[in-house]
Amino acid sequence: MNGKIKVLFITDTLDCGGKERQLVELLKGFSREEFEYHIITMKKDAFFNEEAKKFASSFHVIEREWRWDFAILRRFAKVFKEIKPDFIHGFNPMASLVALVATKLFRVKTLVINGGLRSAPIQFSENIKFFKKFLRFYKIVVSNSYAGLKAYGEENKKGRFVLYNGFDFSRVPKKSQNQAREELGFPKGKFIIPMIAQVSNRKDQRTFIRAAETLKKQNKLNDFLFLVVGEGDKRKELEQITIDKGLQDNVKFLGNRRDVEMILRASDISVLCTAPWWGEGISNSILESFACGVPVIATDNGGTKEVIENGKSGFIIEIGNHDELVDKILFLKDNKDILQNFSKEAVKTVEEKFSISKMVSNYAEFYKNVVAKF
Repeated sequence: MNGKIKVLFITDTLDCGGKERQLVELLKGFSREEFEYHIITMKKDAFFNEEAKKFASSFHVIEREWRWDFAILRRFAKVFKEIKPDFIHGFNPMASLVALVATKLFRVKTLVINGGLRSAPIQFSENIKFFKKFLRFYKIVVSNSYAGLKAYGEENKKGRFVLYNGFDFSRVPKKSQNQAREELGFPKGKFIIPMIAQVSNRKDQRTFIRAAETLKKQNKLNDFLFLVVGEGDKRKELEQITIDKGLQDNVKFLGNRRDVEMILRASDISVLCTAPWWGEGISNSILESFACGVPVIATDNGGTKEVIENGKSGFIIEIGNHDELVDKILFLKDNKDILQNFSKEAVKTVEEKFSISKMVSNYAEFYKNVVAKF
């Protein structure tokens, strides 16, 4: 060991998502004089792969032939023995479990941190129940929210920690709202509302679309532009619903984007609706919106209340209640002074609690304590 703390990160993918961006931000932010970091990802040709390679001392792709491909365990153990990390940090449940089993099976004496608690489910799917059973085998478990520790039954236990996500303000474009709209080709005069999230069964774009449908029935939809930003297996189904309801001129699907912050700079508010069974940890979508000065209307679950102060930086509404969503949208559209105050509070929240410098500092201190105490 050369005096640096050697960290091996493992993730199932570096596709376009919140935890993936967070990992890249950590790589960028850590002091290279104090840390040496390596990455194993289980998917090649992913969104952030090339960016992550720039900052890692070594980058490894170990792909599975199928979801429960146990043959990869030997390949993981081989890399562990070559790198000899001070500890392994799994960035999601599958990666954490693979690391844990590989170290036990092939007798690699390395601590495995389960950093996969990034949600706070209200109901547990069979998949989540499976991973939950193994939490007791980890000396250290990290959640990105207090709601997450509570949901998984891990709060107040030894070796359980909360490390919040962070946002890098350098990502916020130095453009006005009108300049951002012009650059993106968005229409002038519209009240623009994005929902930035994976288009999957964990999110609730249906409520977002139903809000647009309600505004159409009220003859108000032409004042608005709804943007579905993100990709997923529910996209085609939701696009068809939008067409069937005649909403396609005012509800646009943009897919995955690298210019999320520019979209937010062009927006008035943003929305995050979550499925009734799911619960957010600390949503990167909310942090991105807040950092860009965009208040958020979000459904009430998980760690959302750890970010949004209801009635001060945004609104928290009942899950699936599109009528309440419409009411809050119209209220903010019609009350510019309140919208502006919400915007200021949103930025302040990220500055004081969720900045990238705070996240990197907290992780660095946490890793030093891990090496010293575990």
